[in-house]
Amino acid sequence: MEAGLPVPVGHVLKEVMADPSAPRTGSEAPQGKREGLLLLLRNARGALQLLFRADSRLALLLIFLAFIEGLLPVGIAWVGKELIDAVVASATGSAPDISGALFWVAVEALLVIGRSGVTQLNQVAEVQLRSALSLGVNTAILEKAIHVGYHNFEDPDFHDRLSQARREASSRPLDVVRQILRFLRSSLTLSGYLVVLLSWSPWAVIILLGSAIPPFVAEARFGREAFRLNRSRMFEKRRAQYLESLISRTESAKEVKLFSLSSMLLDRYRKTFQRFHREDAGLERRRGTAAIALGIVASCAVYGCYAWVVIDAARGIVSVGSLTLYLTAFRQGQKSFQDGLLSLARLYENNLFMTNLFEYLETPEDEPHEEIPSLTDSISAAEGISVEFSQVRFGYPGIPRDSIQNLDLKIAPGETLALVGPNGAGKTTFVKLLAGLYRANSGEIRVGGTPIEQLGPAGLRSRMGIIFQDFVRFHFSAADNIGVGWLPAMGDEDAIRKAAHEGGIAETLEALPDGYAQILGRWFGGEELSTGQWQRLALARAFMRPAPLLILDEPTAALDAEAEAEIFARFRTLTANRTTILITHRFANVRFADRIAVLERGVLTELGTHEELMANDATYARMFRLQASGYH
Repeated sequence: MEAGLPVPVGHVLKEVMADPSAPRTGSEAPQGKREGLLLLLRNARGALQLLFRADSRLALLLIFLAFIEGLLPVGIAWVGKELIDAVVASATGSAPDISGALFWVAVEALLVIGRSGVTQLNQVAEVQLRSALSLGVNTAILEKAIHVGYHNFEDPDFHDRLSQARREASSRPLDVVRQILRFLRSSLTLSGYLVVLLSWSPWAVIILLGSAIPPFVAEARFGREAFRLNRSRMFEKRRAQYLESLISRTESAKEVKLFSLSSMLLDRYRKTFQRFHREDAGLERRRGTAAIALGIVASCAVYGCYAWVVIDAARGIVSVGSLTLYLTAFRQGQKSFQDGLLSLARLYENNLFMTNLFEYLETPEDEPHEEIPSLTDSISAAEGISVEFSQVRFGYPGIPRDSIQNLDLKIAPGETLALVGPNGAGKTTFVKLLAGLYRANSGEIRVGGTPIEQLGPAGLRSRMGIIFQDFVRFHFSAADNIGVGWLPAMGDEDAIRKAAHEGGIAETLEALPDGYAQILGRWFGGEELSTGQWQRLALARAFMRPAPLLILDEPTAALDAEAEAEIFARFRTLTANRTTILITHRFANVRFADRIAVLERGVLTELGTHEELMANDATYARMFRLQASGYH
């Protein structure tokens, strides 16, 4: 099996300015002991599934080594007993015979060497597993992010789970697997020592188990408290990460420095983690105090049994070899029991991560696992495509007023529609509904006469080229920045250059030191573009896709007046025969549209040509005259 995880494993700022010293309550740990145990077992099973998916051969090897490591200590102790008895027998016998003692020396040497080899092999296997498991879990996390619906990325709870999973994916799963294997080793070692002690006295077994249970109960209690504490911090940790990014990222550095925000942001960041430190220190003080007290009790039990077995040996009830075996069995058996229980307690504490990870991986997927299809002749860019909204209603969760209210709108193939309206009117929501990023609460959206649900996300998006006002600046090569607009032609230099000319960015790219191969952005030592140049690049990306539907959301917002005029002077040519939806606040740019639609608070209030809407003398006419007055 590959040492990766190629399939999903899911089947297995408004508050940032709040007082960071005030805790925010999150999800709690399981309330009942039974529920906690069931969750522990579920997560342990899931961790083992991750282990086998990462590398099944390594998984089997580690389990086999755990068995060997668990049994070897008992074997070595038993051989030690035989060795001492052989020495005593030789020393007290009438004819000394050291051959038996030397035999047991050789056996013990082989076992000790074997244990050393197993330990080294286990370390090598763990190193290999770390990279395989980290790759597998991180791949699963990213694959899930790819295939969940867009609405999840606007959900704070989803962001909490995602950020927590990403932050600890490289270490926590391996730690959980280690604890499971440690529990297995400890259980095998304990079982062997219990058999040894039963041959002496059942009371020794009872004392051994009884002295180890109180530390486990205390550790489990503190683990449960740590679980709740960490769970309640997920939101605040994400807020602290945001504060950290404001201080350190290029996008925010200018305003942070110009407005002298660094000290304020750092103070909020520091206060958050100082409170975390106080809470953690308090928990560790209580945990340490309990460990000391219960450790004294356990030590008393150990040495009580020591005295007992010494008395039996002095009376001749047990041999000297048996004395050493029972002392070892009691001391190491108690340690094995405590180690096993401690592993369970640590597993419970790790439930925070594992529960969060599996909750994240079980997020329902709205995006299917499919390749982007090639456009067929029937939906070529040259023909345009119809768009129809029929009684479409959409509202954001937790907001009482619908953002889109019973919208009826038909756009003919090859038509250019300008969508205008005040801020918050629902224009961008309209685009996201059309692109399938949101699902309408009711009504139907058709593209080319087919409901978008039937087209599927990939089929729908292959029919449209889009530029959003918050477009992405890919820190890739200039060619890749354009080519990602249409993956089937990403290596087609002619298509990329053609799109660059259409976006008005070709001359800029050709002047770069490495031309279209030039890496853009500062992250990887590339060339930085101006905001307007980045927007032209995004336009070229949209033109790259030979789609019959073109959606442009504020496509020239960052361009200077001359560049904007140049783009719109060629707009008819650039959008030839394509169905085009243009969203803009600059009314001088919408007059060329075939029709103009006005959205107000999610309602379509006006629809017609520029002349018709000016004659209507309503919202559009008022906004147009208001904007035009600034030029007189």
